[in-house]
Amino acid sequence: MSFFMAIYLNRRVIFGIMFRVFMVLLLFKIGLSNYVPASFVFGDSLLDVGNNNYIVSLAKANHDPYGIDFGMATGRFSNGRTVADVINQKLGLGFSPPYLAPTTTGSVVLKGVNYASGAGGILNNSGQIFGGRINFDAQIDNFANTREEIISLIGVPAALNLFKKALFTVALGSNDFLDNYLTPILSIPERVLVSPESFVATLVSRLRLQLTRLFNLGARKIVVVNVGPIGCIPYVRDFTPFAGDECVTLPNELAQLFNTQLKSLVAELRTKLEGSLFVYADVYHIMEDILQNYNDYGYLPSEPPPKMTPLLQTLNLFISLVVETTYIVIAAADTDIVFTEDEVERVESLKTISAPTFMTPTLSMPRPSLCPSSRPSVSTRMTTL
Repeated sequence: MSFFMAIYLNRRVIFGIMFRVFMVLLLFKIGLSNYVPASFVFGDSLLDVGNNNYIVSLAKANHDPYGIDFGMATGRFSNGRTVADVINQKLGLGFSPPYLAPTTTGSVVLKGVNYASGAGGILNNSGQIFGGRINFDAQIDNFANTREEIISLIGVPAALNLFKKALFTVALGSNDFLDNYLTPILSIPERVLVSPESFVATLVSRLRLQLTRLFNLGARKIVVVNVGPIGCIPYVRDFTPFAGDECVTLPNELAQLFNTQLKSLVAELRTKLEGSLFVYADVYHIMEDILQNYNDYGYLPSEPPPKMTPLLQTLNLFISLVVETTYIVIAAADTDIVFTEDEVERVESLKTISAPTFMTPTLSMPRPSLCPSSRPSVSTRMTTL
């Protein structure tokens, strides 16, 4: 897993993106009648902001070259901010602190906490090759501790109201494949005994219990991010020499199998758990489209295709294309919002990429056009639940 990617868009495209993002955020700022008081983040290295600094683990990002945009390594598996950092700033919350930091106590937790851990997964044995990590069950345990602290600070009614309005992000699953079922050499015995279908069914069954538990602890607005095209990650291809420059088929097939069942699970929970707003973020197909049609997104012909980019930058990129606006979309406490906008940007050392998005409780994406005259206009629809 490494760290840098240079993406260059022409000045016209960049300014077009920035203008549209500004207008989108302005419209939502005007249209929202409720604010988001807190953000609670669950995930793996994509969203870890330093929890692994406090445990014995091979999965650490507290050293160079991580964190160059901060001037120091912070524990984020990125050159700069994570997607959750960007969203929290958009919402005026600042960065959600890592749960394990000794300073994450008292009134600080009222704006949210980050529980994500590099190498973490849905299953408790995922990522064990890295030693210490905090898997989803333990992350929920940690949230339960935070919940008790918040109740002690502001009382039960106010705490439950805070959780009702807060944003909860769950971005896990990649490590359950890459660092469990597909671990090179070590996973061969398991794959002989356990079919892909059985493994995915186990994942989904476990996740159902975990998300239900999160709901029972007070979470109501929950973004569930699916697994991206993990077969296109460079180190996966490195362990599969016959793939050449192509993506590896099996990991992507497993991701799609999982994502199909995950989408159904999100719909099931949204219906079953009264008062919940589950949002399924389909980042797989967004990234797949970018990988296959990178020129349409403003990559210069001289640049390598996105499929050559490293794991964390690639996954950070495709999640940012959807999740940044998704957070804004579900920020309205008692509304459904359908949002249409053809470009979303993320700016760090990662530079900028454009992508069209279509936002509903299930998130997907139409094909892009970089011609300004053909871009669709922004539209919103708000319906009281």
